[in-house]
Amino acid sequence: MNTFGYLLLSILFNTSSHLFLKKGVVEAKQKNESRQGSTIIGYITQWAIWTGLFFNGMAALFWLIALSAIDLSYAFPFLSLNYILIPIGAMLLYREHLSRTRIIGILVICVGIFFIAIS
Repeated sequence: MNTFGYLLLSILFNTSSHLFLKKGVVEAKQKNESRQGSTIIGYITQWAIWTGLFFNGMAALFWLIALSAIDLSYAFPFLSLNYILIPIGAMLLYREHLSRTRIIGILVICVGIFFIAIS
């Protein structure tokens, strides 16, 4: 796999991590509301949180592999793709609302990433 592929895998694992972590905390909150108990215990018993943490570790691993071959100044702006993918995932999976202002912000980020990619 080429270096850019590792960079993209890092971004996809990072995005997935945040979406799973959100799922885990929502489920923990729902369970905690129905009974007395610690929120921390509720968090550590959620499979989605453990999946999110695992994906976070995978994202870090692929990030390190990518950084071993490309400049940080080139790679780092690509992490901004998370600002695009996470809101889209949240909208699709959790029915979160994307306002017009957020959509415009996401488009501005896309333009910035494009200019970095062609530089």
